[in-house]
Amino acid sequence: MHVSLICTVKNEADTIAALLDSMLAQTRRPAEIVVNDCGSTDATAAIVRGFIDRGAPVRLIAGGFNISSGRNNAIRHAHGPLIASTDAGLTLSLIHIS
Repeated sequence: MHVSLICTVKNEADTIAALLDSMLAQTRRPAEIVVNDCGSTDATAAIVRGFIDRGAPVRLIAGGFNISSGRNNAIRHAHGPLIASTDAGLTLSLIHIS
């Protein structure tokens, strides 16, 4: 099943790489990761683009002005019938799915 994992960020340059690494380390990786940037003024977008340039299934979009509106924008851009959402500033625990 196609799962889209979404996240809304703003000025998360210090934490976004660890979050994306934890998303990509899952035993069942999402088919796509949609990162919605709500107007970062730091290197957040550049770090996300680095993951995209290395071939990670990540899309960077922009829109919204807070977590709720950014999350709604990410959902609108997600392609999967199942959508999982997480927040910036953290990392995901490894979940084993059999």
